[in-house]
Amino acid sequence: MPEYEVKSFFLSVGLGDAAVHLLFEKSTASLNKYSKVLGAVLIDGGLISALGRLKVAIGDLHHVYGTFKFTSIVVTHWDSDHYRALMRMLYDDMTTNVEPDKWKYVDRKTTTFYCPATASSKVFGAAGEWGRFVRTAPDGNGEATLCFLAGGVRREACRLIYGTYCLGYDLFTGEHSSKSVKLHLPIDSLLTYSKELKAGGPPVFLCIGADSRLINQQPIAPQAQQAKKEQAAKLMNDSSILAVIAWPLMVSGKPRLSLYTGGDAEEDREVEVLKWVGNGAVQSTIDVIKLGHHGSHNATPELMGHCRTQYFVVSAGEDHGHPSKQPEGDADVPSIRSAG
Repeated sequence: MPEYEVKSFFLSVGLGDAAVHLLFEKSTASLNKYSKVLGAVLIDGGLISALGRLKVAIGDLHHVYGTFKFTSIVVTHWDSDHYRALMRMLYDDMTTNVEPDKWKYVDRKTTTFYCPATASSKVFGAAGEWGRFVRTAPDGNGEATLCFLAGGVRREACRLIYGTYCLGYDLFTGEHSSKSVKLHLPIDSLLTYSKELKAGGPPVFLCIGADSRLINQQPIAPQAQQAKKEQAAKLMNDSSILAVIAWPLMVSGKPRLSLYTGGDAEEDREVEVLKWVGNGAVQSTIDVIKLGHHGSHNATPELMGHCRTQYFVVSAGEDHGHPSKQPEGDADVPSIRSAG
């Protein structure tokens, strides 16, 4: 049976977030080598001032692991310290390299772009701050197309999944195992949800939250928000896309979650994540938690310290006094590794 490994790289972009997660299948010749990248996920990119560092970091990964294009590109929410460098990097690459097969980051056929609906007008369409990106209207399954404008001509970039339609997608494959957006998934059903997990295959990078809804709650179709509400910090933060990396059943009989990451989701949303993780008789661990909202006092509830977590990761830079505190666990408090 193939062996799999996930390597997560939290990129130093100063104030803001950026991370790359790579799924490998280990070589059958040597378990210390990797045969290929099965899935590559880019989440956020930092402020525009981080553009150079973002490009260099991804270039370094290409140098070490070979050239790959991203299976999934995720903007967790439309705050400038999360999306601006990422969107500019994509735009520069796709307009500089006219032929799609020469793009460094996006494969027109296999890449999927995920984003919340809340405040998306900041980027898409003529009203957007650049006027460089547009999206088509989502179909009945929430699928649309991300497009960009070059020389006054609209060109297709890749598939786009929008708002609460993101729920249930595997970011490593771009597939939605249930083929239904009306999904209510408790944690103790996770192992039977994914065909990969059920068959003992590779892990899944499951989107469990978007636009203030979790995967075990009633999803709602994306809807436009009033302009004044788009500027409300909490509404923006709570729109963040949340995701976990889940592995097949372990010997202990408990689902293993190796990573939780959730943009700038605030404490009340992450309390709901904890309820989902602890649902039913089976309790789950979370090996690594990326602290919400750069370690702010209004995110990452202290109860997350009870998930037998090995590491907390914070991307905070030196602004706004983040992280504000160290999470508290039952006994030994896991260390915080700064990615800022």
